[in-house]
Amino acid sequence: MQRQTVGTLLGSSLQGDKYIAETSDYYLDKGHLSANADFVYGSQRRATFRYVNILPQWKSFNGGNWNELEKSVRTYADKKKLDLDIYTGTYGILTFPNVKGVETGLYLYVDNNNNKAIPVPKLFWKAVYDPNSQAGIVIVGINNPYLSGPQGDYLICNDVCSKISWLQWDQKNTTKGYLYCCDVNDFRSTVKTLPEFTVSGLLTETVDPNSNSSLRVGQYFSLIVLLIGILKFL
Repeated sequence: MQRQTVGTLLGSSLQGDKYIAETSDYYLDKGHLSANADFVYGSQRRATFRYVNILPQWKSFNGGNWNELEKSVRTYADKKKLDLDIYTGTYGILTFPNVKGVETGLYLYVDNNNNKAIPVPKLFWKAVYDPNSQAGIVIVGINNPYLSGPQGDYLICNDVCSKISWLQWDQKNTTKGYLYCCDVNDFRSTVKTLPEFTVSGLLTETVDPNSNSSLRVGQYFSLIVLLIGILKFL
């Protein structure tokens, strides 16, 4: 169905066959905004599969560098024992050239009257913010496995990934999704939908040891278990 829809939008069934592969990861998958693995309870994890949390994302990107990004954020939070605020969204609509060479927006649905629905995002982004140190970073992913690297309006801010050592992905494999990093305020100058929060700098490997870190959920739980044990003993 994706091959048929893309072919209709681009003016030829051959175009659909060109971009939507039948035997590889070159097709549009259900891309999560909030990751299933970011949550603890079954009800929360199941909720991430609701369509309000899902947008069309190329399979090679979804299971590739976007997945590696999500794992990097969880690993960093665990390593530093941080409660991070995560904001995820999309920007723009992906376009491919039609049979006349005109850039045309991609959608998952188009009817006989050319009404379209469910646009394919051009960019996915994830803002990672530590409210204690007020440090943050935005990672932007290009939702186009056919692009060799960031170019034109795919690059919406200056890349600062060289300053962030805790992020891990296969940067040389663009078919898995090209990712780059943005200063929060630089990113916000283009993407106005990012919620407002005060940013003191980049979320690098070092976390300010003097920041007033609150007790984590796990620490609260351990403390409660300890108190229950003491009360039973008494």
